[in-house]
Amino acid sequence: MKVKVLTAAWCHACLLMKKRIKEYQKTHDLEFEFIDIDFEEEKCKGLEIGKVLPVYFIYQDNQCIKRFVGEKNIDELEKEIQNAI
Repeated sequence: MKVKVLTAAWCHACLLMKKRIKEYQKTHDLEFEFIDIDFEEEKCKGLEIGKVLPVYFIYQDNQCIKRFVGEKNIDELEKEIQNAI
């Protein structure tokens, strides 16, 4: 399973979530890929971004199985990921 996280350097919630995800990764074996929407436009093609950042896409077997948005605490992040499994 892999999580793509669409972020932007100007997004305060994105910066907070990068720190929280690094904390989350200390206790969970899950791959996260951070994609900056302003500098990696090619990687954003075909993804539904919307108006709220960050945007998370959970992939299993190269198939997107869940999308969610916004700033989350670690417990909320865990719940969103567990709900996708």
